[in-house]
Amino acid sequence: MLLRIRLVLVLLLVIAVITGLVAAAATVIAERVGRDANRTERTAQLKVWEVTVRAEASPLLQLLRELTGDTVFRESMELGDRLAATDRLAERVGGLDRNLYERIDLLGPDGQLLWTSAGHGEDRAMVDVRRLAPEARAGDGISVGLQSEAGGRLAPTVVSALAGGHLAISRPLGPTLKAFADTYGGNAYLMSADTTRIAATDERAWPDLEAAYRSGDIDPVIEDVDGRVHKARSVEISDLSGSPAGWLIALRDVTVEREQRWLVTSTTIVSCGLILLIVVGMLYGWLRHSLLPLEELALVVKAVASGNLLLSPDPPRRADEVGGIAQAVGVLREGAIALEQIRFRQSRERRRSEAMIREKMQELAATLDSPARAELEHDLARIEAESRVGEGEAGGAKPLAVAFEHMTGRVLAQYQELSRLLAERTRDLERLKEAVREREELVHLRQELSIARTLQLSSLPTSFPAFPERTEFDVFAAMRPAEEVGGDFYDFFLLDDDQVAVAIGDASGKGVAAAMFIAIARSLIKAACLQGLGPAEAMRFVNDVLARDNPQMMFATALVAILDTRTGLLRLANAGHNPPFLRRHDGELSAIDRFLGPALGVSDLAGFEEVTLQLRERDLLFLFTDGVTEAADRQERFFDTDGLVRALGELDGGDPRRAVEDVQAGLDAFTAGAAQADDITMLALQLRALKRIRALAA
Repeated sequence: MLLRIRLVLVLLLVIAVITGLVAAAATVIAERVGRDANRTERTAQLKVWEVTVRAEASPLLQLLRELTGDTVFRESMELGDRLAATDRLAERVGGLDRNLYERIDLLGPDGQLLWTSAGHGEDRAMVDVRRLAPEARAGDGISVGLQSEAGGRLAPTVVSALAGGHLAISRPLGPTLKAFADTYGGNAYLMSADTTRIAATDERAWPDLEAAYRSGDIDPVIEDVDGRVHKARSVEISDLSGSPAGWLIALRDVTVEREQRWLVTSTTIVSCGLILLIVVGMLYGWLRHSLLPLEELALVVKAVASGNLLLSPDPPRRADEVGGIAQAVGVLREGAIALEQIRFRQSRERRRSEAMIREKMQELAATLDSPARAELEHDLARIEAESRVGEGEAGGAKPLAVAFEHMTGRVLAQYQELSRLLAERTRDLERLKEAVREREELVHLRQELSIARTLQLSSLPTSFPAFPERTEFDVFAAMRPAEEVGGDFYDFFLLDDDQVAVAIGDASGKGVAAAMFIAIARSLIKAACLQGLGPAEAMRFVNDVLARDNPQMMFATALVAILDTRTGLLRLANAGHNPPFLRRHDGELSAIDRFLGPALGVSDLAGFEEVTLQLRERDLLFLFTDGVTEAADRQERFFDTDGLVRALGELDGGDPRRAVEDVQAGLDAFTAGAAQADDITMLALQLRALKRIRALAA
């Protein structure tokens, strides 16, 4: 080592020793002076606090005098009629401004709680009147002070002795603490014995204070972001019983005092302080650069562990351990998202299946006699309870199989019993009359179903051409219900002079219930679109309404499309419906199967996205329900999507009426007289010419 280097090291060592000695001497003197000042300031701080508590309790004293001065209440307490006293007190308190107090308790002679404004759920008095400290007395049987409550909270409280009991009133602690801070200067905090914050006038400095007190520093000094230095001083305060209630901390700005002290000692410690600041700054910068990515990744891991999958990490592009951890966290989050999606789909399918099974079993139970129906309903209730307990598991198969087995035996027994009764009733003239009456009722019911079918079909637009005055587009639709009333719908309507909306839907099940459900969905969709909502927004609105109150677990698929005849822009949203087909004017055929959303009515948390397509002149949009693709022939073969694609591919031109009629003709030829199992609904929309182009041509 060179001599100049060793000399520099020796010089630095000497400077460090001298600086240390001077600093030690100054520290001893400062500590002695500080201890004296601390005792004086703590005494003053405690006096200011006691005066503030009594001053802030004056509104409570006024309220206490008003309540105890009530003649009915006072006489009831003197006579020992606690019921009348509590009723009168509740009546008086009910008319008070809630900002005047936080809680009011009526206590018995032994301190038992007779009534409280906190409600019937509270069974513990906030004040133990048997342990009131003498120093809390304010004269005339009144005590004023703080009172500890559950959870470590404190509240300014006044207690008044009455004939036959006591009345205690408390108010929030915040105004009292604020008044103390305004009087004493700075900010104020209340802390429990285990360093838990009870109240604060400014919570920004509390994390630093809490860390300091937990480390054992009773008078910490903290610095805010503006460079201001604050000195904390704490004194122990007592409650109404004289027991320690916590610590009162006064945080004052001592920047000027610190600056003056620094001017005195800066000449001796500036060199060491500068070096220390540089080292600390470099170390802090290095540690911050190294650990900040890990802190962000830790937040992401905590969010994933708590079920929040929305927080996305910003992985650092580094080739060290931090980069590897970031990649692992990303994989973990993606796996959690995939698992959550799988769970959601499984839960949705399970609920749908259970709802359909319960519906069918309930329909079958209606055909049984009362004892068998009661037993089957009991089995259904047990299956539903076990499915709620074991949701997400496969343990519901066994009770479901047992229920089906029992149901089979009951159905067979019921069938045999009905056969016997039928043989007897054929020999009984009176039973024959009853059968005739039932037949008349059945005829009447069929007449009503026929009327319902007529009303349903008449509610759909069936007049074509639908808009004879509009030459820029054409639309045609048809529906063939499988029963008297169907669960499908279609609709089309103008939103304004430039936009036309089309919609199609299919409800779960068939019959009157499905028809009513899909009619509601159709009305909501039309109302939402006419209010100016887009397809996806309309789907979200309709889904929220249907899913909010849906005890039968019904659902419906639907598709809404809005065409702008000026630009040919088509906006489309799909809620679990069959993807429509777009046939270009040159014969190109494609399915619009992007952004397939959930069915309406399944969950009020579902989301829907919007597809935007550009239609050209003579392009045809073809909408249909699953009754088209699931139509079966006598060999139970489905018409399927391939049959629909062939039928659309063989179209000659893009006329909507011709497209619907040709597909229907292909269906009739394929089924060849087989029974229709589901409603068949189709709608075709063609853009003939852009409105903007026609205007220019004119």
